[in-house]
Amino acid sequence: MHHFRSTLILLQKQLSSTGDNAPEIGKEKYKFIRNLFFINILKHFKTEYPNLPWGEIIKLANLQDRDEKSCSHRWNNYLRPDINKGEFFPQEDELIIHLKSLGVSWASMVKHPLLERRSPNAIKNRWYNHLKKRSATISDPRRPLPYHAWVSSWITDDDLNPISLIPKHTG
Repeated sequence: MHHFRSTLILLQKQLSSTGDNAPEIGKEKYKFIRNLFFINILKHFKTEYPNLPWGEIIKLANLQDRDEKSCSHRWNNYLRPDINKGEFFPQEDELIIHLKSLGVSWASMVKHPLLERRSPNAIKNRWYNHLKKRSATISDPRRPLPYHAWVSSWITDDDLNPISLIPKHTG
């Protein structure tokens, strides 16, 4: 850990000392290297210290140019090892359309077993980029909604109630 930390500090100083000018390597390569550095450092510290608050990780990793929100967002939506970044299955799409019609939030949707390895951001992007228009044509009142047999196996009565997706307070 000590060797990694000293290498990290040295690399961070070199990157930050060049400033926005990024002399020898060019601005685009500089941004790419700096972002790659940020990703690797964030992955290392969050896996090494999973319960450490973001503010402490920023201090330990010498990432003062990043705030807690940007670190948390990058980790939770892109870098977390258990996130499924693959293609969405038709069952996931149908479930997203159904839950959205009930007013369930993106963050609550990930609590459903079929969507638990997706990030709220990925679900939201899927909705706006692929499903919203399809949902509008499906929910035309003159046309009956298709009902698939698999829906009943994935959606219970509690799933139909958006309030049931909110964790109960146990304190």
